[in-house]
Amino acid sequence: MGHVLMEPIEYQLDVTVEEIESAEELRRYGEFSNALALAQEMLHRVQDGDKRMRLLFDVLRCSTQLRAESVTDDAIRELEKYPYPEFSRVLANSIQAYAEISLGRPQDALALLDINLETGFFEREDFRAHKYDLYLYKGMALERLSRWHEALEWLERAHEMYPTEESATDQDMRKHYQWAETEILFNKARCMMGLKQFDVAYEISKQAHELAEGDTKTVAMQYMADCRMWQGRVTESLRLYLDIQKRPPCVSVRAECIQDRINSCIDYLEKCKPNSKLT
Repeated sequence: MGHVLMEPIEYQLDVTVEEIESAEELRRYGEFSNALALAQEMLHRVQDGDKRMRLLFDVLRCSTQLRAESVTDDAIRELEKYPYPEFSRVLANSIQAYAEISLGRPQDALALLDINLETGFFEREDFRAHKYDLYLYKGMALERLSRWHEALEWLERAHEMYPTEESATDQDMRKHYQWAETEILFNKARCMMGLKQFDVAYEISKQAHELAEGDTKTVAMQYMADCRMWQGRVTESLRLYLDIQKRPPCVSVRAECIQDRINSCIDYLEKCKPNSKLT
């Protein structure tokens, strides 16, 4: 991908907030390559210092997910030129930790998060939103390591910081809240599944379904269906899997997996409960 951190070009219109938000929206949908390319292009022409810093963090959020280490290193080096470089470093650690979780390296994520916790920065009031993310990421990493009880503790700490949408202080935080709270619920549900507390996992997944939108609603439905399947409540499970099939395709829910589970439900009902009907 090459090195992209160039000095701003003079005599050009500055990058707009709308342009930055468009690239960030692509990233939220997992289009990291496209989002990175847009952020890199904007770095060539941005003039405002705050916007430049925002773009550098956007580059980090994409490059860490894409394992583009040279781009990540360049972005961190430039961020360290700003005042209070230690702040940039801990925020970069959090971004890297989230990427490590996504890439299947939760133990590496925990190491970065623990380094951040030791700095003391996250006790500052102006770091409250970052502390929220840190608690969530630590819960996510522990869940991936099957350390269910510890994970639940950190996920609950995150939830207690912003227990409702109304507790989020501004529009940006309210947008972030919906994503973060849904992740908290999904991770809690997986912990409860790991602990074989399927009724609790089902109810948590149902909460996530009520909060979620789009693809995440489909994921919540799969969790609900899986819980019912593991409980032996196969007719309920089958109805949910059939409802999932009617929804638009979802990247996180494989169509072939849902079809396999539908087939398993039907086979079970035909063999074990011949009089069961989906009415």
